[in-house]
Amino acid sequence: MSVAKQLPEIHPFFIYECVLCGRLNRVVVKGIFRNGDKIELHPDMGYAFCNCKDIFYTKPEFILNSVSYEPDKNGTISLPDPFFAWPDPYQFLWWDVRRYLILWDMDSFQDHLIELGYEVLSAVRDFDVHSKTPQHFHIKVKIRGI
Repeated sequence: MSVAKQLPEIHPFFIYECVLCGRLNRVVVKGIFRNGDKIELHPDMGYAFCNCKDIFYTKPEFILNSVSYEPDKNGTISLPDPFFAWPDPYQFLWWDVRRYLILWDMDSFQDHLIELGYEVLSAVRDFDVHSKTPQHFHIKVKIRGI
């Protein structure tokens, strides 16, 4: 029996169109929200994964607070890194479907930045759980030729 025949049917509601390439993918991780001091899972919103750029993405209509993927005045981009989501994805506290449309891992995002014409000067992951940006990556870039 093939693996495809063993998987349960997916309701179309849980199939999202990739925001970069348009491919249809199933939701693989539920979104989270903070309810006071508790962290809870959305029963009906989450993130799908697409191989086009190795991204996790949600539906654009879920976003209430968008996050910029552009460098700040120092040429630094800091974003949550799903590298930290495994082996238990719900220990990664950045599956915020109201804020992050796309969650890139650091390596894939570097490749994307290079394709856009940036030169990557440095890229580091923040492993310090007591820092201001735990489970994030920080990439310093500049436009090529400047």
